[in-house]
Amino acid sequence: MKNLLYIVSAVLLLSMASCDLHLSGRDGEPQEDTVAKRLLQGVWRNSDDDAPFFQIVGDSVFYPDTTAMPLSFQIIKDTFYIHASTLQAYPILKQTANRFVVQNQYGEPLKLYKSTEPFDSVYFSHSAPAVLHQRELIRRDTVISYDNARYHIYVQVNPTTYRVVNTTYAEGGIAIDNVYYENILNIHIFQGTRKLFSSDFLKSHFSGLVPDDVLKKSVLSDILYQKVDGEGFHFIAYLVIPPSSINYTADILVNHEGQIKIR
Repeated sequence: MKNLLYIVSAVLLLSMASCDLHLSGRDGEPQEDTVAKRLLQGVWRNSDDDAPFFQIVGDSVFYPDTTAMPLSFQIIKDTFYIHASTLQAYPILKQTANRFVVQNQYGEPLKLYKSTEPFDSVYFSHSAPAVLHQRELIRRDTVISYDNARYHIYVQVNPTTYRVVNTTYAEGGIAIDNVYYENILNIHIFQGTRKLFSSDFLKSHFSGLVPDDVLKKSVLSDILYQKVDGEGFHFIAYLVIPPSSINYTADILVNHEGQIKIR
């Protein structure tokens, strides 16, 4: 009978421990591996080329690319999560105090080792990232004649501080977020001293003509005057997805009464 009581008591203790373990994750959410996160602190180099790859400080990943934003990360159940503009997940293949191997976006192992060089941190800037494709103000003047009338057309590119964040990938196949600035473009058309048309253009003007996911990642790069005919004044707008050369175009028509159509 005594042995039976010992067995029952042991089973109850194990059941209580199991319940406590299950309840440690609030609302069923998986918990971060804080030990693995502590091991990851420091500067890591790529084993393939010995170049500094990233620096881990607290909850953030810093890259040697001065245009890259610092990103937050988590380690949960043997997976390295980077919170870029879209969540990126990389299975951890090996982790020790000095080695970190993950499967990159190409399905290949990215092998990193912890640097012991005291000055390697100089490769990583903790200031605001440099912004790519920040353009200077550009203004183009075009004088044309049509149907015995003379017109003066102005197109102006105005850089703004509105940001577009796009995800690219380092050579090791790990996500990096780069920052770009939006532009506001203006078209002004004068017939002599009479203003026929004047308007600002944002990329939101092209919603419905360009897929939403493309519009979100793109920058309204430029508007070029094309021609004038019986319909009116024709322009081409260029929406570019930086840093690539991929672009979408849309036609802007301003008729002779100053009415606009985007198609």
